Amino acid sequence: MINDKALSEQLSSYFYILEEMTHVHSAKVTPEQYNRDFHVILVCMEGQGNIEIDERRYDVDSPKVYIWSPDSRVTLSFHADQRVHYYLISFTPLQVIDARYIALRKLGCPEELSVKNIHFLMEMVNDVEKKFHSQHTWSKAKANSSFQEMIVFLFHECMHNEALDLPGAIALTKEYIEHNYRLNITRKMLAEMAGVSMDYYSRCFKKELGKSPMDYVTEVRMKKAKQLLILSDDKLSAIAQKVGFHDEFYFSRKFKATTGYSPTAYIKKSKTPSS
Repeated sequence: MINDKALSEQLSSYFYILEEMTHVHSAKVTPEQYNRDFHVILVCMEGQGNIEIDERRYDVDSPKVYIWSPDSRVTLSFHADQRVHYYLISFTPLQVIDARYIALRKLGCPEELSVKNIHFLMEMVNDVEKKFHSQHTWSKAKANSSFQEMIVFLFHECMHNEALDLPGAIALTKEYIEHNYRLNITRKMLAEMAGVSMDYYSRCFKKELGKSPMDYVTEVRMKKAKQLLILSDDKLSAIAQKVGFHDEFYFSRKFKATTGYSPTAYIKKSKTPSS
């Protein structure tokens, strides 16, 4: 892991622009060479082999993350007859010098990164990919916003050898929930992020916030759902998807159990002038 305060401060001062995104999920992949104009992150979820970055050789095992700079000579190969699953994410780091000048930057971080909370990273990668390839208005802007969160999480993970104190870990998971309520969040994932057992995490979270982790997830989702029901013209199924529910009927039951109203009744109540 990286343990360099100066490097951490440097990376945190940049903006990161998402350029390209490729998702490879195949039964077999032949060796490939890469010589790109951008920085590249390789997130390997399945497969074993090796990667050479400017003649530096690394054994690829999954899950693992690799990163290289523009103009690097990169060859990626996997063992024969092996399923592979990985993402290639190209991006550009920028630094705002003043109101008139923005500079391109090169990252000085290690090429091989170990990520403890790989499941959280993958949730973020999947979210970025979905938005990046969407044809909806503002989808690219939303993808880039999610990419900022992803890369901050990645670098933060790799730059802290020392475990967070428990209140800090709970605050981190709380912040994660508030920014990623639309994703599939489980108690196990949150506990892994905090670095403690599920039961201990739940007890500490409830002591800190007065409710269980999953009750807090529901609270955040319902708060956002109320806003969308009143302010948007989206269908109920679309709103359910946007707040983390794949089944609109389950969403409706959960909404009524939480608020006392069905989504339709809540809209009617909210839009009816009080006497």
